[in-house]
Amino acid sequence: MSPQPSTFQLTTRQGLVFAALAWAAFGFVHMLPRLLPSSLMGAADGLSMVAAQQLQLAYQVGQPPLYDWAVWAVQQVTGPTALGIYLPKYLFCLAAGIYAYLGAVAIGAVAIQAVVASVALMLLFNVGMTIHDLSTHSVPMLAAIPATFYHFVRVVQTGRTLHYAALGLAIAVGTLSKYGFLIFPAALFIAASFDASARARLVNARFLLTLLIPVVLVLPFASWVYANRDALGARAARTLIAGESRSHLIRALDGLKDMAGSYLVYASPAVPILWAVWPRLLTLRSRADFGRTDLHALLWRTLAATALLMAAGIALAGLDTMRSRYMHAIAFMLPVGVVALLVATDFTRRRVVIFLAIAAGLQIVTAVSRGIIPFAPVRPFCRSCEVIEPVALLADRLTAEGFAKARIHAGDHQLAGNLRRFLPEAQITTGLITVHHGPLGTRRCALVTEREPPAAEPGSGRTKRLDVDWPRGWLGPARQTTWFVTEYEPTSPRCRSD
Repeated sequence: MSPQPSTFQLTTRQGLVFAALAWAAFGFVHMLPRLLPSSLMGAADGLSMVAAQQLQLAYQVGQPPLYDWAVWAVQQVTGPTALGIYLPKYLFCLAAGIYAYLGAVAIGAVAIQAVVASVALMLLFNVGMTIHDLSTHSVPMLAAIPATFYHFVRVVQTGRTLHYAALGLAIAVGTLSKYGFLIFPAALFIAASFDASARARLVNARFLLTLLIPVVLVLPFASWVYANRDALGARAARTLIAGESRSHLIRALDGLKDMAGSYLVYASPAVPILWAVWPRLLTLRSRADFGRTDLHALLWRTLAATALLMAAGIALAGLDTMRSRYMHAIAFMLPVGVVALLVATDFTRRRVVIFLAIAAGLQIVTAVSRGIIPFAPVRPFCRSCEVIEPVALLADRLTAEGFAKARIHAGDHQLAGNLRRFLPEAQITTGLITVHHGPLGTRRCALVTEREPPAAEPGSGRTKRLDVDWPRGWLGPARQTTWFVTEYEPTSPRCRSD
């Protein structure tokens, strides 16, 4: 008889440390190239950088403020630096990985199985590939989703008041991160209603505490949103409906098609890699495989309910634009559910090492590809050359022109955030968000943009052209970016405190 392959043996605490270290490494390798002086933050991070100048109830109608609050808090220590913009992002990712591990353990996974489930989240397209430069407010939601699931499972298992309160706090964090988060707790509670023991926890008086905490914490922002509901409705329509002239049915069908395609994109390459390393997953068919325990079945019912709720919303509202980044609430926990289909004996050393090597390799390749952008000579190789425009040199030129402490309105979000980084004493404004700086005082006021501004704008003065050379890379001709700087009178609308 041939010997059985050896399996990884970890205690629950060792597995937790392993998962935490994996996510800490994830943050380190992706943050490192973005901390280089030659690397700039993208437009999404630039908006949060501008918002972090002030602590406010709200900054924009399209996004809840929790991520901006977190960036503001971190930058009270770090200042307006690259570390201050990326550290909150990867701390939230770390929390997401830890909670995913705890959630997997809570539904019956052994330690190494829970580690694989946690690490598998890094392989989701909108986590491991695009979150670094394209996502901000979605990131705390990634922590809130597994936190909500874990604490609800603990409520079902223990009925302790502590977990009822923690569940309410997790829901508040998610709601203050993204509006779409609410699909997940709604689906979770619907799924729980089909299980007697979970349903009993929902009708317990202590569940009122779970509901009260998010109501109290979210109410101030919710009141602000209600006051700006027309702007929110218009913003949502512009984002989610591309063809208003088409019939409701056609838009809904297009939206459902987009949702299906976006779900597949979001789940890749995580689920295909899991199938390749554990091909037994492809043979699972029976209902029992998807509900080995009541809590395992709860997770799969929740995943199904989230998809059905989103599909219903698309059909009822006639939404025709669904991108993969909208799939966090309905698909983020999918790898946890897939890994939970396996049993402890499936996690042989060979398979686990192969999986972890693939996960690490993909993250390293993604990080390195971002790190070599500063050396890319020309497009099309450099598809993200805007992240290395010479804004630091532009800041030096603006300082020489006397604008180091000015109120500067930047022509785009990326420029605004990076000017905030390189001109820490200036007050930076940009479109889409509102930051209340207060009276202008003795500060100068200027517009900085890559497009030459209109000549007859009220209160505008002369426009100066600044041609800034790029530092020479290791290949290719020298490049140059032109910015236009227009100074405004203090009474100009450009110089208002908002």
